Amino acid sequence: MIKTNLKFKKGDNGQYYGFVTRVGASLRGCLETDSCQKSIVFADKALTAIIPNVLYRTTLIPMNDKKHGFIAVNVDVVKFKARVETFISDDTFKVEVKFGNKTISYNPASKSKMYSSISHIADLLSNRVDIMYPGETVNDFLEAASIVLAYYKDSIS
Repeated sequence: MIKTNLKFKKGDNGQYYGFVTRVGASLRGCLETDSCQKSIVFADKALTAIIPNVLYRTTLIPMNDKKHGFIAVNVDVVKFKARVETFISDDTFKVEVKFGNKTISYNPASKSKMYSSISHIADLLSNRVDIMYPGETVNDFLEAASIVLAYYKDSIS
């Protein structure tokens, strides 16, 4: 059995699939569009709770004809510890929540609700399946965002 991390897509036929490439003696997930030599990975049909574009720790077995790819027989969501960072200066007021390769930003000066709505960002964070402690992360974000908002309001008055 082979263990590696990869993301799945949902095909037109409803089958979930991803790609791996060989790096030395091991396999690692890659994008379908990558120019490297890759093999396809199909999720076992018994795995029904897969969410597309979420990173999974997978257990793979080769297909009967090893040249054709692999079957993922076990998948677990990779969960990341999130860091909440606050930035306050004369012209910068923001909070960044970083986990994995993702960053979600709050900026009270933004015209976009995606960046300026505390409740929208808190809801987004609480619904992430790839954050290790979503409740704690949301609480830390709310505390930091309240402080940043107070400093921002003070700076424009």
